[in-house]
Amino acid sequence: MPSDEMAGVEHLYLITAKHNIEKAKEKGDLFVRLNKTSGGVEFIKVASEWVYPDNDASDVAILAADFGEEYDFSYLPSEMFVTEDIIAETGIGIGDELVITGLFTERYGEQKNLPIVRFGNISAMPSEPLRDKDSGLMYDAYLAEMRSIGGLSGSPVFVILHPGRHVPAGYVVVETTYYLLGLIRGHWDYTTRESVLDYTEDESRTVNMGIATVSPIQDVLTILDSKELKKERRAADNRLRDKHSPTLD
Repeated sequence: MPSDEMAGVEHLYLITAKHNIEKAKEKGDLFVRLNKTSGGVEFIKVASEWVYPDNDASDVAILAADFGEEYDFSYLPSEMFVTEDIIAETGIGIGDELVITGLFTERYGEQKNLPIVRFGNISAMPSEPLRDKDSGLMYDAYLAEMRSIGGLSGSPVFVILHPGRHVPAGYVVVETTYYLLGLIRGHWDYTTRESVLDYTEDESRTVNMGIATVSPIQDVLTILDSKELKKERRAADNRLRDKHSPTLD
């Protein structure tokens, strides 16, 4: 998130699904596993005071981050976040291609983090709220046609605009453009009961229905634009300014 007061200064945040944090807290302290520029990985303890939206139904969480150059990571600028204006300008909608990066729990990497890439398409826009089966609360989400699996929750979902696309704003996309659409929230399973043989008991089988729910990245922007986080960023700017101010003789 760019500083409101200091040119060239970016404030970094970790972003994931709220339910990931809540489940992890039940097991103790929270850690982030980062690749090191020198090779290997390191577990870094992070604070447990993540910030959630005022809307309890929203499934996003963010935490201010400050990692040194010894760690190999990249950040996504807030200009990549999909907003209602960007949707209107570009015509993002049903059928658009998606790319999802995340963790595959069966092969997460021993020597370093090894994310996988999955692909899909927008199958529905968040025009009508859905009901959370656990809390009963109503929430907004995109529906994505893809094979969502355990471990992908909180993973970033990017929508791709390919060259040659004519957009409502009146121009043609000249190079492949990626926007951050949201974060994986979950998926639907279809449970069937099937008798394999006459003498066996019915076995309950769960089939991934191929439709994932995606929390809109606008939920994250709502938190970032809150008075609380703006105040924290101003305080951080002041500390940085004081650190680099000249000392009186």
